[in-house]
Amino acid sequence: MDLLQLKRLCNDRSFARGEAYFNEGRVRSLAEEDGVLIAVVSGQKDYRVRLRWDDSEVEYSCNCPVGLDGKFCKHLVAAGLAWINPDVKATRRTGGRKTRETAQDKIQDFLKLQDRSTLIQMLADEAAENRSLRERLLLQAARLNSSGVDLAAYRKAIASATRTNGFVDYYAAPDYAHRVQQVIDSIAALPDWLESRS
Repeated sequence: MDLLQLKRLCNDRSFARGEAYFNEGRVRSLAEEDGVLIAVVSGQKDYRVRLRWDDSEVEYSCNCPVGLDGKFCKHLVAAGLAWINPDVKATRRTGGRKTRETAQDKIQDFLKLQDRSTLIQMLADEAAENRSLRERLLLQAARLNSSGVDLAAYRKAIASATRTNGFVDYYAAPDYAHRVQQVIDSIAALPDWLESRS
């Protein structure tokens, strides 16, 4: 499997989205077992992908809605890119199963070595640049407010996530939907959190 073969299996949109997932380090548990690539790719949920190829055929599956329709989805693209990427190095072989250390694994290993104040500063610096992370942290802070849930912060987050200039174009739609979903998920978690506090 090479980059050109991978591109031929899907449409341009799936490839671009899969490439973004790969670059964001969403591919986890990447392994090869008896010639079959197995991985977990984090999207709205964790999706399991399987990919097998030889000279004459390619077999694949993913349990996301697109994959269940039999199409080569972005999760399969991300896993394929993680496998063929030369920067991903083999880390160990166990019982015929070869695993590779992904970018996400390297980041987690690095973060485990940092002290608390360094992690806090890194996260604060990233939140200053990353709108999605900043809004997620602000919503968590609003929920953990010592005087009770800060509803004004939730109202502000809803207004910010749904704000448009009257139109959301095709290319901006995934980011827009992600921001809205992030707020919905945070609001949906409130009843469970409130119940755990009582």
